[in-house]
Amino acid sequence: MGRPNVGKSTLFNRIVGHRTAIVDDVSGVTRDRNTAECDYQNRIFTLVDTGGLDLTTDDVIVEQIKFQTQAAIEEADLIIAVMDGRVGLSPLDADLVKLLRPVKKPVFLAINKIDTPQAEPLLADFYKLGIKTIFPISAEGGLGVDELLEALLPYLPYATENEVQQETPRIAVVGRPNVGKSTLVNAILGERRLIVSDIPGTTRDPIDSMVSLHGRQYIFTDTAGLRRRGRIERGIEGYSVVRAIRALGQSDVAVLVLDGVEGVTEQDTKIAGLISKQGRGCIILVNKWDMREGDREAYPAYNLELARRFPFFTYVPVVFGAAIQPETLTRLFPKIDQVVADFSKRIQTRKLNLFVQELLEKNPMTLVRGNPKKSVFITQVATKPPTFALFVKSAPKVPASYLRYLENSIRTEYGFEGIPLRILLRSQ
Repeated sequence: MGRPNVGKSTLFNRIVGHRTAIVDDVSGVTRDRNTAECDYQNRIFTLVDTGGLDLTTDDVIVEQIKFQTQAAIEEADLIIAVMDGRVGLSPLDADLVKLLRPVKKPVFLAINKIDTPQAEPLLADFYKLGIKTIFPISAEGGLGVDELLEALLPYLPYATENEVQQETPRIAVVGRPNVGKSTLVNAILGERRLIVSDIPGTTRDPIDSMVSLHGRQYIFTDTAGLRRRGRIERGIEGYSVVRAIRALGQSDVAVLVLDGVEGVTEQDTKIAGLISKQGRGCIILVNKWDMREGDREAYPAYNLELARRFPFFTYVPVVFGAAIQPETLTRLFPKIDQVVADFSKRIQTRKLNLFVQELLEKNPMTLVRGNPKKSVFITQVATKPPTFALFVKSAPKVPASYLRYLENSIRTEYGFEGIPLRILLRSQ
């Protein structure tokens, strides 16, 4: 933790080992708490990056950053206070230390941007803060970071030799700016974990949150709002969008949040197309529906709009509700569980071929040569998403309409709700 623009996210990325947090010369880039699991010398720990703390302002977003930082202090076992050695000791640094004095936890003071021996005299002012051990570091260059981590070792637990990580489904919450993605994740967590405001673009980093419900665990990722390409600003917003798309690609299921009041927009269709292209499972949540519950014509009209805008998403379940209403989550989670299960579902080759033979009986495939019943073989070659290889003579001659018929028939027989199916043609 520390005041804005002292290099907290740079240090976070350095310890994690890759660029997880967005870094820019503009202050106030990090807003939400960003977490990452780390392993150093066989010790495991969770590292938390917080937003820049400025106790002198009452800006609405800065106020929420204060709340998030205070929550991080309460949850943490160890605290690294980061300050800028080049700028020197500032009043905001002194305010930070006052905030930390009542905390009965080990505090490590890291003075950043001390990248040469000649810069070490800059440390003198920081000894006035009364913290005994000071670590001069260069988060960007890596100097002194190992010494800082070595000091943390006595407090960190060992990783067990045969520690088995159970695969936890990853759920990405995606959509346009200001449709209620962070509100939804906060409702799921039951806490103000993410900063929420009416200002579009509030969320910047993709934020992972572990959720336990009814004995199951999930990782929910809140992502930055995806605007039209022409309206995306270079710099921070550009980084946010790239990382949101990357987070989507790493997920199992996407919850596409739509605005129930504004309706479906062109940008919504592009985000849906991105989910389909990435081969992720999907659930559509039409948010803010509490504002339209009294309108009898709203529900059929919105469904008609969904069918018109998303003709490629006919298999995707739709939940109407409001993120702030608990009953919305009771309807959303069973859909998530079903889509997660179908995403990794595998069908036995024998059953699959018997089913396809029945389809050929009802609706024969036209082939240039050979008997379709004897010339067709299908097997599932992958999951996440479910992918099938269809071996057939004269594969290029198989019409696309028959592949759609085959996909729809497999979906009807075996489920795969909310899951894109891929059928690869292979010549025998």
